[in-house]
Amino acid sequence: MSECGCGPWVKLSMCGIGQFNTKTGELVSVACPSALCAYLIPLVDGRIGAHDGIMPMREPCPWAGVRVVDDREDFAPTGIGVVRHE
Repeated sequence: MSECGCGPWVKLSMCGIGQFNTKTGELVSVACPSALCAYLIPLVDGRIGAHDGIMPMREPCPWAGVRVVDDREDFAPTGIGVVRHE
């Protein structure tokens, strides 16, 4: 399989909550899809930023670097958590 440079990826809806810039509408952070992480993680170039999991040992989270696809238009406004951020 050839490398396309676009994967791996996860949908915003799989993260459950996202934070958006109120001026640009850009997705700026998401809740990590890992059950071992409990906070919003800033995106870096559309990918989950590096962070440590909270349990059982503070090791780098394997979700870091995964691209997040913004699928919020597929849901009703209350379908996923949206946090506004300036």
